[in-house]
Amino acid sequence: MLACELALAGIRPRLVERRTEPQRNSRALTLHPRSVELMDLRGLAPRFLTRGTTRPGWHFAGLETLLDFSALDSRHGYTLFLPQARTEALLAERARELGVEVERGYEGLGLTERADGVDVELRGPDGTVEAVRARYVVGCDGG
Repeated sequence: MLACELALAGIRPRLVERRTEPQRNSRALTLHPRSVELMDLRGLAPRFLTRGTTRPGWHFAGLETLLDFSALDSRHGYTLFLPQARTEALLAERARELGVEVERGYEGLGLTERADGVDVELRGPDGTVEAVRARYVVGCDGG
């Protein structure tokens, strides 16, 4: 999503991913109302909604208390059941539409902050180590 936002702002991000293949299994299964609202702001909600199932209430993190999303002041007062692998595939599809490819098989080896940016050391899928200079580096690798 960040790569998409940057591309929409006229910035050409480089998106590298350690995994060599797209995610096949899912550790997360839902998008909460605010996430759907953000997708809607970019016109992306329909492509997510047609592939998932909405529920007005659901549990959070296995807790017993049911959250009632329908009580929210939102057009999207529900949780959207959509496996993480599908969510990632839809975001990668959107990135490609905006000219951003996911470069797979890259491992970040280290980075050094400089006054004018960041030096990043990447090992590519063929084992070659590459030095990259960037203004900013963002790690979007979850927890």
